Amino acid sequence: MKVSAYLCWVVGERHERALRYHPATVRRLTAFALAIHLPVLLWAVQGYLIARGVFSADPGHALACALACGVVIFLMERLVLATPNNAVMSVLRLVIGLAVALLGASAVDLLIFKREIEQQIRTQAEARLVALHERQAQETATLVATARNEWLAAQAAASCEADGTCGSRVRSVGPVYRELSRQAERLRADYEEMQSKAQAQRDEQVQHLQAWKASSQVLDEAGLLARVQALHDYIGHNPVAWWAWMGMFLFVLAVELIVVIAKFSFGDTIDDHLDRMRERLAMHQAASYIEAATSPLAGARQALEQRWE
Repeated sequence: MKVSAYLCWVVGERHERALRYHPATVRRLTAFALAIHLPVLLWAVQGYLIARGVFSADPGHALACALACGVVIFLMERLVLATPNNAVMSVLRLVIGLAVALLGASAVDLLIFKREIEQQIRTQAEARLVALHERQAQETATLVATARNEWLAAQAAASCEADGTCGSRVRSVGPVYRELSRQAERLRADYEEMQSKAQAQRDEQVQHLQAWKASSQVLDEAGLLARVQALHDYIGHNPVAWWAWMGMFLFVLAVELIVVIAKFSFGDTIDDHLDRMRERLAMHQAASYIEAATSPLAGARQALEQRWE
């Protein structure tokens, strides 16, 4: 059973040596090589789309980002395959695989649920803008009410002075009344001016809200973390969206973990046993050589050889 030089390069194996492998080892090598392609391609595509869609990068920079993502994931998957099969490395390999899978799944979700994320970002931003307008309108309404109360109080004081029920207690329209009337008129003008400003503010807020809805500024300013937060806010209030997100997340997670799954699925082959036997034999030969070279008998033999030379 033959294996191509390209697949050998993908998993870091020499093609000349792979040609001598048994069929079971060749099948495992082929499975590992094919498995690496899936997360690498997934990260390359999502790196390009995120660079274009989230960060508004030009095509050249987006391609560079895609290449960088693919290379990083390729090296990490190669590291997963190169680690030995023991308990510590298996746990570490699983942790690395899960970390990469979670990042990859979240990135893919940002692309698949892009419309929902943008809708959620707009909804939240609009709610904040409306709340700000309501606070401003409430503050203005309070000022208008205060101005109206002051005007009515001044008008009541002038009327009271005119009929003599309060103030100087003299029924007349003398200087005191005229002064109170001027104050009431001034306060009425202030109240009417405040009303005009309140109406102008409401009109301005309506125009501002309409202009904001027509613009894309809030989406342009939304970064990666803001989009992730918007996605979780959206699915948190929508059970159907949550199940759809969970299904897609598990699918992407499985694709990202495919190398780890393949690593755990295949057991040792006869070539692995032969490699371990050769390694033990080499260690035994090295230990035997060291023991022979450092033993007293070796020293005596060397002294005799030097004496007879």
